[in-house]
Amino acid sequence: MPHRLLFAARLAIACRSADTRDAVTDAEDAQSARRFVQAFYDWYVPLGDRAPATRLYRVVARGPQWFTPMLQHALQRDVDAQRNVADIVSVVGDFDPFLNAQDPCPHYAALAVVPRGTGWQVAVSAQCEGGVATPAVLLDVAREGTDWRFANVRMPERPTVDLVSQREAAQAMRDSVSRSDTARSSY
Repeated sequence: MPHRLLFAARLAIACRSADTRDAVTDAEDAQSARRFVQAFYDWYVPLGDRAPATRLYRVVARGPQWFTPMLQHALQRDVDAQRNVADIVSVVGDFDPFLNAQDPCPHYAALAVVPRGTGWQVAVSAQCEGGVATPAVLLDVAREGTDWRFANVRMPERPTVDLVSQREAAQAMRDSVSRSDTARSSY
């Protein structure tokens, strides 16, 4: 009987130790994701463009450094469509999806980090003049090898609406307009 108790005690200690290690690893992983997001904003915000599309063109050009292939492809198709046609349905429209604003604040801070799927969701706050901080975006980040990448962008006021879905809807609308234009020209 004492051997069984000793075994149970060792097993309980081992499990507690593994749980502690997992919690430490998760905390380090979450902080690593937060630092990745903050590094993006430290680079992105000072670009200084007031034209959201121009800023987006710059970030998409460096996309593989920042985005998962799926998000990179979605953004690139949107940018290409905007460049090709003046009156185009775009996800970007007249606001910046990474700042959730037409007129950006001078600083953005990566704050809360929560698990999302196999990665993390990082809440970003806009730090505007006068000390006012407002929720800006929720960024889904995922690991690709040893590096972090943005997988999706959500708006805090509507977290179920995401950039990838919006981009797909915009592409479907562009495809629909293109098909109807082709059908009209064949008459």
